[in-house]
Amino acid sequence: MASQGQAATAEHGAANDSGTKSAHFVFVPLMVAQGHLIPAVDTALLLATHGAVCTIVGTPSMAKRVRATIESARQSGLQVRLVDFPLDYSRVDLPEGADGDGNVPAMHMWNYFRAVALLRAPIESYLREHAPYPTCVVSDFCHPWTTELAANLGVPRLSFFSMCAFYLLCQHNIERFNAYDGVVDDNEPVIVPGLERRIEVTRAQAQGFFRRIPIPCWQEFADYVERASAEADGVIMNTFLEMDPEYVAGYAAARKMKVWTVGPVSFYHQGVETLATRGSSNTIVDADECLRWLDGKEPNSVVYVSFGSVSQAGPKQVVELGLGLEASGYPFILVVKDSGEYEYDETVLDFLRELEVRVAGRGLLLRAWAPQVLILNHAAVGGFVTHCGWNSTLEAITAGLPVVTWPHFSDQFLNEKMTVDILGIGVSVGVKERLTFQAVKKEVVVGRDVVEKAVRSVMDGGAEGEERRRRARALAAKARASMQEGGSSHANLLDLVKRFETGDFFWSSRATVVGDISVDNETHLDILAVAFGTKEWNHPGSASLKTTALDSVTHQNQEKTHHCGPKLSDCLDEETSMAGQIQAATAGPEAADDSRTGTNAAHFVFVPLMMKGHLIPAVDTALQLARHGAICTVVGTPATAVRVRPTIESAQQSGIPVRLVEFPLDYAGTGLPEGADSGDMVPAMYFWNYLQALALLRAPIESYLREHSPYPTCVVSDFSHPWTTELAANLGVPRLTFFSMCAFGLLCQHNIERFNAYDGVADANEPVVVPGLEKRIEVTRAQAPGFFRGIPIPCWEEFADYVERARAEADGVIMNSFLEMEPEYVAGYAAARKMKVWTVGPVSLYHQGVATLAARGNGTAVDAGECIRWLDGKEPNSVVYVSFGSICMAQADPKQVVELGLGLEASGHPFIWVVGDAAAHGETVRDFLRELEARVAGRGLLIRGWAPQVLILSHAAVGGFVTHCGWNSTLEAITAGLPVVTWPHFTDQFLNEKMAVELLGIGVSVGVKEPLTYQAVKKEIVVGRDVVEKAVRSVMDGGEEGEQRRRRARALADKARAAVEVGGSSHANLLDLVKRFGLGDARDATE
Repeated sequence: MASQGQAATAEHGAANDSGTKSAHFVFVPLMVAQGHLIPAVDTALLLATHGAVCTIVGTPSMAKRVRATIESARQSGLQVRLVDFPLDYSRVDLPEGADGDGNVPAMHMWNYFRAVALLRAPIESYLREHAPYPTCVVSDFCHPWTTELAANLGVPRLSFFSMCAFYLLCQHNIERFNAYDGVVDDNEPVIVPGLERRIEVTRAQAQGFFRRIPIPCWQEFADYVERASAEADGVIMNTFLEMDPEYVAGYAAARKMKVWTVGPVSFYHQGVETLATRGSSNTIVDADECLRWLDGKEPNSVVYVSFGSVSQAGPKQVVELGLGLEASGYPFILVVKDSGEYEYDETVLDFLRELEVRVAGRGLLLRAWAPQVLILNHAAVGGFVTHCGWNSTLEAITAGLPVVTWPHFSDQFLNEKMTVDILGIGVSVGVKERLTFQAVKKEVVVGRDVVEKAVRSVMDGGAEGEERRRRARALAAKARASMQEGGSSHANLLDLVKRFETGDFFWSSRATVVGDISVDNETHLDILAVAFGTKEWNHPGSASLKTTALDSVTHQNQEKTHHCGPKLSDCLDEETSMAGQIQAATAGPEAADDSRTGTNAAHFVFVPLMMKGHLIPAVDTALQLARHGAICTVVGTPATAVRVRPTIESAQQSGIPVRLVEFPLDYAGTGLPEGADSGDMVPAMYFWNYLQALALLRAPIESYLREHSPYPTCVVSDFSHPWTTELAANLGVPRLTFFSMCAFGLLCQHNIERFNAYDGVADANEPVVVPGLEKRIEVTRAQAPGFFRGIPIPCWEEFADYVERARAEADGVIMNSFLEMEPEYVAGYAAARKMKVWTVGPVSLYHQGVATLAARGNGTAVDAGECIRWLDGKEPNSVVYVSFGSICMAQADPKQVVELGLGLEASGHPFIWVVGDAAAHGETVRDFLRELEARVAGRGLLIRGWAPQVLILSHAAVGGFVTHCGWNSTLEAITAGLPVVTWPHFTDQFLNEKMAVELLGIGVSVGVKEPLTYQAVKKEIVVGRDVVEKAVRSVMDGGEEGEQRRRRARALADKARAAVEVGGSSHANLLDLVKRFGLGDARDATE
């Protein structure tokens, strides 16, 4: 078959210069559309720049358009080759040379797709015969037949999209939720479901890939394309994460597959020559001549007008467009296609010639292909009138230009929404109806006055126009940063090259031996699909083959980590002598193996930090996973077991497969005082000993899990337990890190350390800007020193490094937050850590009923019913609740207790104040509290000890919350829809304050700038009674500003509830965790 493929290189084998370990990507672009072809070729060149071998296959007409670019890359030493395959025109009734100019007439498009699909066999033969063997197929989504190509070759397949994540998610959600059902009029707007922002679109504007063509074969083809998209092993997309992180994350979640954003790929090209010939060697105007023309214009004075390689203005529209540009008074470059669906008559051609004469020196008309990227990046160009094709839109963004949007069809109307409504860099000409691709049924004419007005709005739009220009420049800076070292797209390119190296995959290039069974490539692909959780196993002999395949995968994963864990059968039968050390807090460990979950149920082992702020959300998460079909084991110490036993026993009585197992600490061996086995009970001087004692639990926990069925499929451990890395490795299962923190705080702390933000800063209280964020956030080293950092003892620095290594090596992250609240920070943290993040919160919302809410985390110091009755007697939104969590209040300075109490009294509002353990205060403070209670009897309620916080916050009478900004408390306030007074003390609390006040806009700060060291207050930081009173009044009756805060808080509460309901992001993530980490899927669940 080699003779069928005309290689565009001197020697095919020359591409394999980097050795057999290099990734080898085979690109199959849509060969007939410049908007698909150009970014695919650019992506291939970028991957080759980073060490991959790339083969681009196509037709002779396609090869002609990109050969110059590829030959230039080869001369630079890149390992890229171009191979062309002739179409069989006669076999499919396609006119000879129908694809010659890159645009196939509409009447022949179906036959063209049939002809391209026939290339599968010759492409496959060529790839089998020419080294190096491919490791991955990257195909345009319009080529569903590449599913079979990749399967036959036994390699993964990635879908390539020259579109933005926003469009893809909108189109996916429209089809998934049947948004057009019941809509008769194609031009009737509908709301795109499943998005945070309200986006309206019509069926005519966003009809779906190959939909709405009233021919049965096209409907079948559309279904074929959708199946292939759903079955892909991942997605490569020409966009960048920093521009639309929530939509990238949303599409990845909706498709349940990895998305690599690698754009803007046009950045690959540098220099006039490569920019001028990008996509075509036939630019009508000499590039240097074009640049000289632009050099004579003032900066930001020229408007560039082009409708891409396919769209063509009708005769009347050409005239109106030209007159509008002329009337605008601005210099312009107008790209006019004088061939295509319209053959312009002499009248139109005369108009264009006359226009050129009238605007000589001010207007430049280019016919057909133009060096667009070169033009857009010239300093003289200040705006772009575009059809909103994604390549053109992204090239405008890359150049930092505002745009006039003039969509025609396909994805262009949603790209307009992205540009105008979301990014805020565009002005629409107001087109509402689409032009059918290459078959214009009516001429939608935009008048000269509208054109003139839109151009003027973009080019000299006053303050509003300047704001658009500022946003465009900011996006351009992000685009450049994404492609530079450390940027998201640069990192994704490196990740692709590494992931798809031959040696990094557990499949081979031919028939594969899995265990003792030899299977062909088709069977092998099915094994991969099952292993990655993308399909159910249905092959003959499935039971034995599936187990063998997954054991093989497991064995290879274990070899990578140098810990050869046991096979499942060995683990279930293994006898050890550790059982006597363990006190199970259930009737029997087997009770957790609920029959309704089946033997393939996921079994999560939770190892929380035994402190309330970490323990409670971890237990809540375990209960939710168990409610959704998993088995969960929660391990702890006797003291922590006492705290959570009522909650877990209640769940067991409801039939939920969860168990609690407690392990005693070795007090004597670690120098820890007897009974100090809960983190919030341990004196600061013994906290190091406490962490040592916890680490010694690894062996007994491991022995217990080996001896008691079911065998675990995943360890979920608090980030403070780095020793669980060894626990999971020894068991041969994945490990997820659990954070009772928000993504914003984690990303800030990560970026501070990653970019050495504190270097050269001598004063710990000097503010620095957190790097790598869109919003300017300032913090001090004292406020955010890092996990276990800032303690001037060497062992703590070593432990901090150990914690960081363990976090970096985890297989993913579970987080008590919800995607809708902080999508850009969830996506940012996932990208920074290069791992999957599952947001599952707010986990407090899963508790219903007074009894479970009251018992959550501890026995309460006040009767819950009594507390509710007290609140029932108060007006809605009238009570302020005050609590500083399980740690902070116990250590409050006596003066601060007095000032806080007097401030609350002076505010005039009813209040509930959790004052902590009375025994921790001296007699003077206790006397003050008794006197205060007498003075505010009926208006103030003081609770000494643990309070049913979620129950209180959710009561209608409560209207505000004075909080230390621990994340659990902050999230519980958000869930209850309450504004907050922020009073941070230490750890993540200062960053949580930034989140509440500066990002979410629901908080008022008391102004604390310096932290109190945990359990060791070194100086008095007293917030006076006047400040307390003012802050409470501001939150409770703050006028219009206060009402705005309350409105934002209520909106967030609605989003929080939606997140945990069926169809919400957190609910979906719980289901995904249960599915991914089921027995047989867990080994590769984090891919």
